[in-house]
Amino acid sequence: MLGSLAVALVAVATQISPPNFGVSNGAQRAVILTPTDLDQYVGFYLRGANTVMTVTRDETHLFLQGPRMSAIEFVPDAEMNFHGKDGLGPYGTFVHDASGQITGLIEQHGTVFSVPWSRIDASAAQEIKANNHIRAQGQVPMPGGEAVLRRLVDGILADKPHYDEMTPWYAELVREAGVLTRAIYAKRGAVRSIEFRHVDENGGDVYEVGQEGGVSTWTIYLNTNGLIEDALNYSGYY
Repeated sequence: MLGSLAVALVAVATQISPPNFGVSNGAQRAVILTPTDLDQYVGFYLRGANTVMTVTRDETHLFLQGPRMSAIEFVPDAEMNFHGKDGLGPYGTFVHDASGQITGLIEQHGTVFSVPWSRIDASAAQEIKANNHIRAQGQVPMPGGEAVLRRLVDGILADKPHYDEMTPWYAELVREAGVLTRAIYAKRGAVRSIEFRHVDENGGDVYEVGQEGGVSTWTIYLNTNGLIEDALNYSGYY
């Protein structure tokens, strides 16, 4: 639902709480935080370089508003990890620095892989959103996007991803999620076609990828050097 990443996972590994959600008789134990407690989490968080998520507070409730999703309540458990209420949305752990300031959020996908979101200020968030809007208005794909996406999918299928065509954080994500994503895409067979559809509201180029056994929709972001800054698959996991 959230798509998936620019903090290095190794760098934040020692700063977060273990991703174990409190349970009691098989059920998650929710806790109630005060408005002051919750205010430390309120702000903007960035996956890669283009995808902005907003965290807001309404009295004693925290909410996430991300791309392609309505606002969902983000509920803390006894271990101070968070999860979407009623099973909606992601599981995650907020990251803090040595002074206790919140610097990011780690989105957990089970025990398979994690997606880092770095905290940014309001002015940076608005600038990113404005640039994304300009790209969406122009509807012009980034040069080379189709070829790079084909090599990305082909590399996953062959278990030989082209890490040199990815930014470091995205390469780490592909390494973590490799076994799972190969299991998904290998069932569909070889790539037969890739067609550009549009530039979405987050500035990503949306492509339809046809394989022998099915069709999927991908969004890809390239940086100014032509490297994959991020890529999301609506029918997969990242």
